[in-house]
Amino acid sequence: EFTPRLTDLSSYGTTLMEREKEERERISNLAKDIYNRLLLFAREEITVPALEYEGDVEPFTLAVRQILSRKKSDYTGDVNDKVKSLGIQTEEFNTHEMDSLLCQLAEMEKGIPQYSSTWTDLTRQKRNEWENNDAEYADLAYVPAVVEGLNRTLDTILINAFDEQEVIQGIKEIIAEINDKLIEEGLVNSCIEMGEDSLQLSRTTYKDREITHPCGAERSFFSLAALTALAIYFRLPVIIDEAANNLDKKRLRDFISLIKEFAVSYDVQYILSIKETDDFPLDGWVQEFVDDLQIYRVDYDGHKKHIQPVELYA
Repeated sequence: EFTPRLTDLSSYGTTLMEREKEERERISNLAKDIYNRLLLFAREEITVPALEYEGDVEPFTLAVRQILSRKKSDYTGDVNDKVKSLGIQTEEFNTHEMDSLLCQLAEMEKGIPQYSSTWTDLTRQKRNEWENNDAEYADLAYVPAVVEGLNRTLDTILINAFDEQEVIQGIKEIIAEINDKLIEEGLVNSCIEMGEDSLQLSRTTYKDREITHPCGAERSFFSLAALTALAIYFRLPVIIDEAANNLDKKRLRDFISLIKEFAVSYDVQYILSIKETDDFPLDGWVQEFVDDLQIYRVDYDGHKKHIQPVELYA
């Protein structure tokens, strides 16, 4: 009676050992698979457990969880930094959140060609108006190039979204910087100060009168500061019509001198229209800027306007 039972017991022992071997192999394969996946996801290596003792698996699983938690947090931060300027944020780095983020980006991308096409149509319409309504522009070969430059700039702005508040803050800082220079050179009396949400013009007294806003020549210098700041950020030329308005001979000379300086220090192009008067004599103080200005004269013969370059050296 003992022999059959001993045979059964021996068989059970063999079966148990075979199952233990199978389980160890299954656990080993699972650990190797986790190792390979972790290497792809986190690019970090970790020791695969030897499975010699009962407690070998627990340290491995704990280390994997810690690496996953840290990497998911890092990846979430990286993604949020890249899409911050688009007004999008994700709570966690997982399949659902990433799919949602990609869907939002796809929806935003749909509108870009339409906006770009709209800007192209508007600039083409404006160019046609210039050519059809004012013959003088037909002689200015650089005008279409300027329009194309504006078109490319606007396309770039649409394609590469930017942080609006960062741009506004940068423009405010440049305006305040230029205003400090204007005060230092005695060209303005009012002071621009950086407020919490906007630029503030401090009140000042000039000739026994309180000045609450730019006027006279100061208006021209404040406008120059604002236009220069915008041109720096958006890489556009500054175009000022009737630039000599509100400026006497001395202030107009200071104005041109500032433009010469800003063109170099801020890398900005300026295009001005000025009436030829005693305040802007081509044979007078204007000769000081002979190497810095390109001047064109607009003549009208009663039928058509003609634009001719002016040779200051002559």
